[in-house]
Amino acid sequence: MSDRPTRPPEERFWPKVNKEGPYPSADTLAAGLERCWDWIGAIFPTTGYGAFMKRKGTVVTAYGMAWELTHGPVPKGMELDHLCRRRQCVNPAHLEVVPPAVNMHRSSAVAVTKARHAARTHCIKGLHELTPENCYSQFQSTRSCRECRRINSQASEERRKARKRAEKSERNVSES
Repeated sequence: MSDRPTRPPEERFWPKVNKEGPYPSADTLAAGLERCWDWIGAIFPTTGYGAFMKRKGTVVTAYGMAWELTHGPVPKGMELDHLCRRRQCVNPAHLEVVPPAVNMHRSSAVAVTKARHAARTHCIKGLHELTPENCYSQFQSTRSCRECRRINSQASEERRKARKRAEKSERNVSES
């Protein structure tokens, strides 16, 4: 282990920030705000978010560290939401403390899922067209096929009846 003293996080963090990033896209909640501050340090390979070693053995998100250095810790049970929708941005002005449900609702993953479901023209099996007459909404963003549901219900009912017949014939055999 080195005898060299470790510099404080704020001294190591800010040199890894490029404050000349792009302006937020017009279709985001950060539209009209100042430029993004791009993280030029390490990146978590699985998420694409910036990674910062706060202290030996503790790696945190770069945007979370930026918030902590400028505003203090995020309250328990809350999350930071990127208003600009850019994972490499660490500009605290582009972050908002929100409950997890709000963060999830705003996320691009939810938007992509909604768009994918809206673009579907046929049921998941590809057998039936998703027309207004043949659709019902299970949740807010999904559409399901009435015809597939009818076929599945009919098959389930037939299996139930067959099971009852088998049980009845077993009882008749055992009673004889």
